[in-house]
Amino acid sequence: MMIAANRRLVITLVILAILPTACTGAGASYVPPTPPPESAARDLVNQVINLALNHDFDQLCALGTPDCKQVLNDTGTDTVPGVAPKIVSVATVPNKETSPGSWTPGGVLFMLCGLDGNAAPYHSQMLVFDNPRGTGLIAMEPVYWGSLTLGSTVAEPKPSAGSSVWADCPS
Repeated sequence: MMIAANRRLVITLVILAILPTACTGAGASYVPPTPPPESAARDLVNQVINLALNHDFDQLCALGTPDCKQVLNDTGTDTVPGVAPKIVSVATVPNKETSPGSWTPGGVLFMLCGLDGNAAPYHSQMLVFDNPRGTGLIAMEPVYWGSLTLGSTVAEPKPSAGSSVWADCPS
């Protein structure tokens, strides 16, 4: 439980670290880019999965946030799954202005699950969004077998649906 809380804190800190950089020099008129199309985000997730399965961690982290290598070190490369994760849900998360000129960036949120390299279950969330420091898309966080979640319930079904999005995942 403590590890999950620490990981959520890391994700929050990454968002806070990226946003001011994205806003520098933009003045009060800064608005983050709209979330990418789901098809482009899905292409990036497929790249991430293939890189992980091939143990190409430098390229994997090149598609992630600046904290990817630390998350990878914390999670371990010996626990990489041998098969692709199941994508159980995809949702577009809109940008949200938290106060005038301050934004929580949106993106396309993927909820993934499977068994890691030690046959332990994982459930994770990966947010794909436009890179504020360059061109193209990046993933927060591409180390999907580490059970990182963003604390977002955006992709969860409404309570009336009666089941969790994770219902068909290993537990």
